[in-house]
Amino acid sequence: MAAASLPPRGTSNWRALGAEAYPPDGAFLRVQRETAIALAAPAVALLQIAHPLIAAAFEAHTDGTRDPMTRLRATRATNLTVIFGSHADATAAVARVIDIHQRTRGKTAHAVGRFPAGTLYSASDPELLLWGYATILFVSLRAYVDLVGPLDRQAREAFVVEARPFGLAFGIPGEQLPGSVAELEALFEGVLIGGDLAVGSEARALATEVLRPVVPVAYRPALPVVRLLTAGLLPVSVRAAFGIPWSQRHRTVYRFLTAGIRAVVRVTPGRLRYATEYHRRPRAGSPM
Repeated sequence: MAAASLPPRGTSNWRALGAEAYPPDGAFLRVQRETAIALAAPAVALLQIAHPLIAAAFEAHTDGTRDPMTRLRATRATNLTVIFGSHADATAAVARVIDIHQRTRGKTAHAVGRFPAGTLYSASDPELLLWGYATILFVSLRAYVDLVGPLDRQAREAFVVEARPFGLAFGIPGEQLPGSVAELEALFEGVLIGGDLAVGSEARALATEVLRPVVPVAYRPALPVVRLLTAGLLPVSVRAAFGIPWSQRHRTVYRFLTAGIRAVVRVTPGRLRYATEYHRRPRAGSPM
């Protein structure tokens, strides 16, 4: 993919790409390196497709030959390359995503929520990109606390600030990116209650693929765990919109499950606990 798809240097959307873009000992890398965060990918996906325009784009343009879990793993791998990769690898990954976004446009087939049938959508729309970005940050912070361990206020603030190059890399205008936890929460809550989210038939079909995918028999016992974690990480309104059950029993099991995951994470060596891309990241003084 030609790097010409990227914003040129000197524009407001250009920043360093790859590991050089983030403080090496910062909160953003500390959170994103955790393999346990990958368990939150289905929750991010459901939050994103709860927006009818994103659901329409996914339905019309996603590769249907790959199962949902494969697609989620591919998305996670791309994000980790952009965060931990060399400048060259991160640049290539961003260029591929931008090229896909530029080709992903069309009209909605059905009326959903406040969006009538025939509403134009584009994956390059800054508002849709910003919502996708906000879901990643919001769920990552929540998943870290639930699945890894505490994160104090200072670290949470640093996480939001340090994440900005990730949003800039994909073309979100810098002035729209949250610069504090309060701004992230305001952005997230504003979309939740602002009328943009509505779950239609396309989103429900996609959610079924995510929550009840066709997988080999050996993986099927893990699916209830994935569904429970996904439900627990979702806001109440989105969980209800998808019709995902959540009772006192679910809450109790979720607390025990996440406590067990945190205990396992604490005793897991870093070579197994952290993402492969983190271990391969360029170090200070190494060629980028």
